[in-house]
Amino acid sequence: MVLATLKVRREGGVLFVEISAPPMNLLGPELVRDLVSLIQQAEADDACQVIVFKSGDPDYFISHVDVTRIKENRKRRPNSMVIPRLD
Repeated sequence: MVLATLKVRREGGVLFVEISAPPMNLLGPELVRDLVSLIQQAEADDACQVIVFKSGDPDYFISHVDVTRIKENRKRRPNSMVIPRLD
């Protein structure tokens, strides 16, 4: 799996994903595209049991996103990713 902003490594049923979207891992179109692609591929793969995310930037995880609301957004729009406005 080759994604521009994500480095993916698999060990058994676990995908280890390093987010690398400089500067500051901004939640821009490329990162959103890659996250959606990764999640769709993982959901279609019965062998994938869990995804572990880490940041390639020691100072930021993903800038401009509230990760505590991911579950809420997924329930609201289960077949798409909600992109927060940055204005």
